[in-house]
Amino acid sequence: MEPISYRLKLAALEQLRTQSVSVKFYASREKTLKKKASLKKVHDNPKAIFGLPLEALLLRCAVTDDGLRVPKCLSQIAALVRASIHSEGLFRVCGSAVRMRAAQAIIDGGGDVSGSIHDVTGLLKQFLRDLPEPLFTYNLYPHFVQSQQLPGPHQRQDALLLLCLLLPDAHLQSAKFLLHLLYDVVHAPGSLMSASNLAAIFTPNILKPRDEHGAVTIGQLELQNHGLCVAAVEYLIENYSLVGTAPTHVIRMASEYPDEEEAREEFTEVVSGTRSWFRNPFKSRRGKRKTMKNLSSATTLHLLKTSARPSENSIPGPPQPSNVAQPSPLLKHPAQPSPLLKHGSQGAGPLKAGPVSMPLSQLQADHGPRQPAPDANPAEPTDDVPEAPPAKGFDSFMMY
Repeated sequence: MEPISYRLKLAALEQLRTQSVSVKFYASREKTLKKKASLKKVHDNPKAIFGLPLEALLLRCAVTDDGLRVPKCLSQIAALVRASIHSEGLFRVCGSAVRMRAAQAIIDGGGDVSGSIHDVTGLLKQFLRDLPEPLFTYNLYPHFVQSQQLPGPHQRQDALLLLCLLLPDAHLQSAKFLLHLLYDVVHAPGSLMSASNLAAIFTPNILKPRDEHGAVTIGQLELQNHGLCVAAVEYLIENYSLVGTAPTHVIRMASEYPDEEEAREEFTEVVSGTRSWFRNPFKSRRGKRKTMKNLSSATTLHLLKTSARPSENSIPGPPQPSNVAQPSPLLKHPAQPSPLLKHGSQGAGPLKAGPVSMPLSQLQADHGPRQPAPDANPAEPTDDVPEAPPAKGFDSFMMY
């Protein structure tokens, strides 16, 4: 099987986007691989098989089986399973844990796979469970779930096959090899195992979420999406021959893309989130919110504009002295001018500190009779300043 080109992967991304499945890889795959490998300490044994990434296994011990490049142990397990394919309860009956640990130690030491048929099937499940990156990858898990939530059955099937094109080459070839083996077990006369049974057994080992939010949260998420994942794996078992293939119109789209190197860079940018297929409408909202902090609302501007323009039915009053505070038109009952403001600092000397409600007679006794300002008009009264009548036309804007 030839590796999937990045031009075909880019065309698959575009086709998935038209089906409302936007693929993004939210976490670093290399970081997950290093963490898992350090926990299992597989680098201490140069011949270790269990717990290594598929890419490392293919560099260490790869064979070509059924036209696919897979790890050697996976090919040996498949040969033993096909030799006893008519056994009842394959992959359902558990093997001996003691014999399985001994067989695993032999395989990690460079030996071949051996044991009873149920021990061998248990080793296969253990091998898939120990992979640092599952067969269908952590990054594609939410998109496999999303593909099974599409409305039509044909849309779900097309999205599922397009997502398989986005798998790394080592994962895609090993997945197709495993699905072919499970397909043979389903159609074997004496195995008594259906595709739904095998999908329920293998789904927790090959299609699972990333365990970065704690065991409780992962358990709830896996249980919530278990039915959708089982349906996806069941369809892939029944249609294993379509895995790694693309529709004709997607292949035509891939031929229109640039060369392979540019397609690889563009594919990496799209799945990493640094480049989007469409313009993000929420990108500049935060900056616009800062500029609107000091603006007034339309109601406030209309109120200020109306208060500045006198009403047609209002009667103009006498001119107000500049030293008297104007009552606010927004108040229904304007406050009375303070005595300290009425007899302000135009008299002789500053006022002494005292209560605000000081009688006028005591104020004149302390500072003498009030003298008019030099530039004031003596003909106009200065002691009794008439209050400004409330302006008309503002009753509808009164605030309480």
